[in-house]
Parts: sequence; structure tokens; C-alpha cells
Amino acid sequence: MNPLPKIGETFDGRFTVRQSIGRGGMGAVFEAQHAGLQRIVALKILPGPVTRPEFERFLSEAQLTAAVRHPNVVSVLDFGVQGGQTPYLVLERLEGEPLSAMIRRCGKLFWRQAVEICDQILSGLSAAHKAGVVHRDLTPDNIFICHDENGNLVAKILDFGLALLTRSEQVDHSEHGVVCGTPGYLAPEAALGLLQIDARADLFSVGVILYELICGRLPFEGETPGDILTATLDAPVVRPTRYARGLPPPLERLILTAIARRPEHRYESAADMLEVLGAAAVGRVHEKAPICRTEIVGERLDTPHRFASTISQPPLPPVPPHRSWSRVYAVVALLVVAAIVLTFLMLREVGTNGLSPPLSGRASARGKEISVWLDALPPDLAVEWNGHLVQSRPLIVPRSKTMAKVRFFAKGYEAQERLLRADRDQTVRIQLRRVGERP
Repeated sequence: MNPLPKIGETFDGRFTVRQSIGRGGMGAVFEAQHAGLQRIVALKILPGPVTRPEFERFLSEAQLTAAVRHPNVVSVLDFGVQGGQTPYLVLERLEGEPLSAMIRRCGKLFWRQAVEICDQILSGLSAAHKAGVVHRDLTPDNIFICHDENGNLVAKILDFGLALLTRSEQVDHSEHGVVCGTPGYLAPEAALGLLQIDARADLFSVGVILYELICGRLPFEGETPGDILTATLDAPVVRPTRYARGLPPPLERLILTAIARRPEHRYESAADMLEVLGAAAVGRVHEKAPICRTEIVGERLDTPHRFASTISQPPLPPVPPHRSWSRVYAVVALLVVAAIVLTFLMLREVGTNGLSPPLSGRASARGKEISVWLDALPPDLAVEWNGHLVQSRPLIVPRSKTMAKVRFFAKGYEAQERLLRADRDQTVRIQLRRVGERP
């Protein structure tokens, strides 16, 4: 076995090893200084004995990573073979921590920060996929979090060691039936060892990572790797909103769509998912968002309407077999009284629109305002809330115990009016009819 360099030694006549950074399945990583350029770099070294397939895979990683030039993908500066038998990569030196360390330290992130990270991951993946490269082992360990010179968070994709080119001539058909990757993040088609694995497998991994960042746990869990793979292939998913309150429904829909078991039920590309993510972050369902068909605990998201609300409420508990009719009569009486009171409040609110305070686009403050997310067609429709035009998305409106009179309108469409509850955050589905269009 070829020994790894020691601290202070010169490696391959050019690099002075400064410290060990870490070890993984595809080699050990050291911080080193280039003797000629005096630049600090990261050396990824594959120790021996090295078989021919390992050697070819390692050099393939160098070529694959070097082919992808993007701010969210680690840069390969050079590669070589020390002594004719120890291959190594020269990478840019990053200061920061793996995303997995951030998860262990924070537990879970606020959904806006999680979206920012996954937005950058998808941006890097989009560049990799356009270069014909599928990562196949995207996990929080392979995402590095650092900061640029202005202090802005930057996510970088590492370790294309399991990557393959999507061009058919590059696929090694001897790998059929072999599972490569990390259970929990592995797409079902990869867990089954199938040959036809494309870029949508990486999108599944991004969906899992986004779920974990927001919920603090994985969507597919088990005590052993085998249990996790079984859950990935068969178990329904617990909705993200069970663990993350205030999550915009379009974002929950995006996550569940990304982790669909069948590749054709996910997004077509990283670029498409990136567009949908941008819309979901502001509470809008993008036109490229497919119907969500992921099975979730207690219910199924398989509505046939593209703009329908695909996130339904949890099922009601079963009715006990022995009913007390006296209790039923009491409940009915209470409902009738509640309906009378509610009708009175609705009429009073409709007649007092001018008493509502002015609306603004600022964030909700101290619970005095609510957010209303729109699943709307057309997406750029205008909204009047109690007679005041609201331009923010989502709608930021005053919290009230009474009903609000809301008008939706757009040029070329027939306006609609609704009475909406104004005491909580909510999502409203609205589809305007074109002028002259038959109902």
C-alpha cells in the first residue's frame, strides 16, 4: 500500500503538505502549498494498492469535475500521478464546513435559508447535467458551505467520484444490479441498481436534502441501510408541514414532487426545478410544476387538475360505531348558532371596509398580520383586500377575527369576489375565467 504523505513532507516534488483535511471512500484530502505558485490548495490522494478500475474512476472524477466550471461546483486545478502509481487531484481550498456539519450543529434550518442553499445546489447541478455529468451520490457530506469575500453563503458540490457521463457510450453495463450511493439520499432507480439512471436521480437527492434541512430528519428512515432502502422503495412520506410550521404549500409540493419514486413524476431537469423553486419561495405554483403524485402518510396527492391544491388536510378520525344521538343533536344546535353568528359578522365586515387599516408589503409583525399565498391563474392577477390594493406576494394583510371581502381581477379576465377568513396564514386557490369563456 502506498503510504500517505506526512505533515511537512513534499508530495510529488511540488506540494508541501500542511495538514490533513479528511478522508472518504475515494481518497484522503490534505491542505498543501504549491511550491512554485505559493498557493494554498487541497490535495485529494488515492492511496494504493490501486486497482485498474479504481485508477480509471479516480481519473474520471478529475475529468468530470474539470468539465464543469461553475461557482457552485468545486474547481479542479490539476491532477497527476505521483511515482507512477498514486493518482491525485489538485482542488481549490475551501474554508467552511460540510452541509452535514451544519445540520448536526443546527438541527434544522428556517425554510428560507434551506431554499437559498438548494437554489445554489440546483444551479451547480444544472451546469453539471448540461456537461453530461450525473453526480449519483449527492448528500450533505458532498455539499460544502463557505462564504465569499462579501460574507455571502456559497454552497459547492464536491466528490464526483460516483459520477458518470449521461452519454450512452460511457455507461459501464457491468454495473447492473450494483447499488452505489448513500441510503436515504439514493433515488429508487439507483437503489434497485438499474442501468438507466439520469439527471432526475440527482433531483431526488436534492429533494431529500431540502426535506432534511427544513424538517430536521430524512423522509425515508430505518435502523439499517437495508431498512432505509426498503422505505425509499415502498414507504409513504410524512408531510414536511408536520415538522415545519409556516412552510408555504407550493414549497411543500415541490419537495414531495422531487422525491417521487418514478423519475417521470419528478422535474424534467435541474433548470426546471430551479424555476419552480424560485416561484415556490414566494408562494406561487410555477407553470412547470408537475402534478404531485407522491404518496404521503394517510393520504395520496394525485389530483388530476394542474392548478388544484395538491396538499390536502389530514384525514378526519373515524366515527365511533356507537353514537349518542343526544350528543349529535347538541352538536347540530351549536353549529346552527355558530352559523348565525358567523353570518352576522360577515355582513358587518362587508359593510365596514373603510375601517380596515392600510395594507403594506412588509413582513408580518408581532402577529398583527397574516400571509396569504396564492395558487392563481393567471399568476399575475391583482388583489383588493377590503377595498385596498395589495401588491405584495404573498399577500400581507391585517389579522382580523372577521371575514374579509377580497376581489381578484386581471385584464382580459372576469373578476371574482370572495369572503375569506383573516385570522390565520393560508393558501387560496383562484382561477379566473377569461372574458367570453363559457363556464
